[in-house]
Amino acid sequence: MKKIFAKYIPVFATLLVVLSGCKKLLDLEPIDQIPEDRAFETVADLQKGTSAVYGMYGWHTIMFLNAVLSDEIRIGPGNAGFGQVVYRYQYRADETSGEEVSSVFFNMYGLIDQANRVLAAMDRVETNGSGEATKNLLKAQLLAMRGIAHFEVLKLYSKNYDPSDSLGVSYMTKSDLFAKPERKSVAESVALIEKDFADADALLPNIGSSEFSDLVINKINLAGFRARLALYKRDWQAAVAHATTVINSNVKPLSSGTNFQNIWRDAGVSEILFRIRFNGSGVGSIWTGVGGTIDFSPSNKLIAQYDQLNDIRFPAYFQIDGLTGAYYVNKFYESSRGGRIVDAKAMRTAEMYLIRAEANAEINTSSSLTAATADLNLLRSQRISGYVNESFPTRETLLSAIINERYKELAFEGFRFNDLKRK
Repeated sequence: MKKIFAKYIPVFATLLVVLSGCKKLLDLEPIDQIPEDRAFETVADLQKGTSAVYGMYGWHTIMFLNAVLSDEIRIGPGNAGFGQVVYRYQYRADETSGEEVSSVFFNMYGLIDQANRVLAAMDRVETNGSGEATKNLLKAQLLAMRGIAHFEVLKLYSKNYDPSDSLGVSYMTKSDLFAKPERKSVAESVALIEKDFADADALLPNIGSSEFSDLVINKINLAGFRARLALYKRDWQAAVAHATTVINSNVKPLSSGTNFQNIWRDAGVSEILFRIRFNGSGVGSIWTGVGGTIDFSPSNKLIAQYDQLNDIRFPAYFQIDGLTGAYYVNKFYESSRGGRIVDAKAMRTAEMYLIRAEANAEINTSSSLTAATADLNLLRSQRISGYVNESFPTRETLLSAIINERYKELAFEGFRFNDLKRK
């Protein structure tokens, strides 16, 4: 017995040493990760976290779904199956629909989680003076982006606006990867988005043209997002007020001619209120491959809406492929950085005129109808050579003209499917 015990003593000793070593190894922190409580220790860290939020704003996925699910595009001559699950409305509850259907959902909640992580770290970062001002600015941007992301989910994954509808969105105000939150009602969802927008606005400083940047959230383009939300909510007076705030700021007035055409090849920033930078494969590759393969062509219905000889949008938005004879989407086609590498224009001044025109037409008073007509005619005059102002006999004909102008002006920019839903 003593011999057996003596035989196994070295084994037990070895096991103890190994287990002790394992414990020490388990106590070591991974070298490829930063613990969350140490990820944000300075204002510079908060800035990096906020920049990541902007980088996660996948407006190009919103552009794709709004076009493919609507009457903006048709299957192109070079399409080999790309996007056809969505094109055929083949939605399923499981994953067989493809990521085209779920991409916006996962993208936006990823953004929301990142925003919440940075917001949670705000109070841990001690600052004073200019550092405190910067921290408040970053907090405002994060609150706004959180509201914007929830709004995108609400528009695409809920029914048309109905405040009594119980199926709004799950509104996340803190990071919790294991949470299973219930969906708020549509009314509750909109109220929470409005709160994030209002809280952000209260922290943002007043700015003018010299301080304006179209790459970050500021008081002016936030008013544009508030105008969008008010239009969705059918709060016509608020839509007019917020859109007017943007227009009257005059930071990005309507453009025409070459200045307008330069928008779509990143040769100018006229009218752009908010954009997402692309340095690699850009938004143009949604429609046409880098080698020129046409995956999606503009629809015949859309092409037929334009005065091809006099409307500067026609050559800016469409061109004919010399090999196939098919139209392709020229909007976002190329820039000085290369083919299809063009920034996503998430908001332009033209949209604000169209929001204000639609809301005024819905208000339906003599003065509001006159104002709506004036906005529509002004926009058209910047796009159509020799345009003569048009009058409209009824509110209904005016509204129809405004919605059709949205179809023409904002083609492929991420609005059409949602516009069809709400109308």
